[in-house]
Amino acid sequence: MMMKSLFASGFLALLFSIFAGIFLYFTELLPPEPVATASADSNIQIDACAKEPRTFTGSTRTDGTVPILTYHRIVDDGDLSSRHMVDGKVNQMIVTKEEFEKQIAFLKEEGFTSLTLPELHEFLVNKQEIPKKSVVITFDDGYKDNVTEAYPILKKHGFQAASFLIAGMITAEDHPFTPEYVQYASMKELASACPVFSYYSHTFDFHHRKGSSMEDEKSFLITEDADAIKKDLAKSIGVLKGESLAFAYPYGEYSPKSIRILKDLGIAMAFTTEERDASQADHLYELPRHSVFHDTTMTKFRSIFKPHH
Repeated sequence: MMMKSLFASGFLALLFSIFAGIFLYFTELLPPEPVATASADSNIQIDACAKEPRTFTGSTRTDGTVPILTYHRIVDDGDLSSRHMVDGKVNQMIVTKEEFEKQIAFLKEEGFTSLTLPELHEFLVNKQEIPKKSVVITFDDGYKDNVTEAYPILKKHGFQAASFLIAGMITAEDHPFTPEYVQYASMKELASACPVFSYYSHTFDFHHRKGSSMEDEKSFLITEDADAIKKDLAKSIGVLKGESLAFAYPYGEYSPKSIRILKDLGIAMAFTTEERDASQADHLYELPRHSVFHDTTMTKFRSIFKPHH
């Protein structure tokens, strides 16, 4: 009897060891769970802070072109470090706070008015009056430094801006600002910047590229199937409480499939990275923007606005 009990207990111990070993084996093989974004965890939503179109009087126009600017990161010159370098040079997507201040001050001194996207849409579609010197200021991705560094400058000069957010990167909790790292804005930070910024989609989690080599890589909006793209973009719009006026293509890459999906979702206009002014002759889903980079000199920046002086 004792032998049977020992055998039974030994057999159970062996089974436990085998299953434990299998569990540990597959646990080691599987990649660690990714850190879920706040949006995925808590289904957060943010106010898109959309503004009603203003009525402009005085020196206005109903046609012509409008320069649309694109920024990514704004970093104080004193905070630049090796982490901001690519191949020994400062990442082109970074504009220093000092240069940004000069650029915005120039626009103010020259008498430019920054349009909101609803105002741009009204101008493009309905030929509503806008100031003769008009500009649209946009930011892509939703970085924390847009709020900490760019927002005070824009507010000081009385300018509006649109921010295209990677909605899945919005954080529910606030974290200290550390400019040497890539950080995304929190719900609270985005809300605090509402007097200047309005928020639109830049995908939920499809701001990626795929390909067999760097030369062959293409945006997910081109490589992935239509249902997956539509699901991702719909999720991003959900985070923005249904705000679907505008969209910015990641990497400026799109296709007829992308445009069909945007139309299906009720998105009214979309922005590329084509370098020229926008006009009423443009396709609403192929609106151009001037990218402002680290090496954009003031001479080059001023040249964008030369036709509008």
